[in-house]
Amino acid sequence: MAKKRSKKEAIERYNSGVIFYNKRDYDKAVTDFRAALDANPNNAQFKAALANTYSNRGVAKFDAKEYERALNDFEKAHELDRANEQYKENLNIAKDSYKKQKIDKLCENAYTGYNKGKYMDSIRDLREALKMEPEDKDILQALAVAFNGRGVKSYEEGKFGYAIEDFEQAKKFWPAERQYAENLRSAKEAARRKKKNG
Repeated sequence: MAKKRSKKEAIERYNSGVIFYNKRDYDKAVTDFRAALDANPNNAQFKAALANTYSNRGVAKFDAKEYERALNDFEKAHELDRANEQYKENLNIAKDSYKKQKIDKLCENAYTGYNKGKYMDSIRDLREALKMEPEDKDILQALAVAFNGRGVKSYEEGKFGYAIEDFEQAKKFWPAERQYAENLRSAKEAARRKKKNG
């Protein structure tokens, strides 16, 4: 009797999910399809409906530029149906878009930090972005600019050792920029003079 009842409830939840799905209320559809599948885990129709709903909700989130949430839904759809090439493609596109969005946000924060003289914050954000795109020329150059900015500040404060370290980093990240080599030379000279003068 209990088995019959749970089968009946599963079908009711599935039918309810279809209604919500057709209204594009994917959150409620997911809840109902998940309940139906939990009650009858071997039902391929329930599983397919849940996977398809996750995928469509993912598309809606993706279109709204909510890439992290889209990525979560595409992962769930792919887990439920690994043979579906569209789910796999959606997942890969969402991964790339989320990564790009995250990098853009980190670079935006770094730019804001730099303009406020918060070089440590800027460097931290750019290093994080660089982990995701190690060969990105723009990030490398922005990191060089941030190190140079912090080096100039240290130089102006008479902290030549710190300035030297930062100018070396700036030169490392953007070797072609001659100003960083010049700044490094100046900081080393200033450090020698300071040491000589006691």
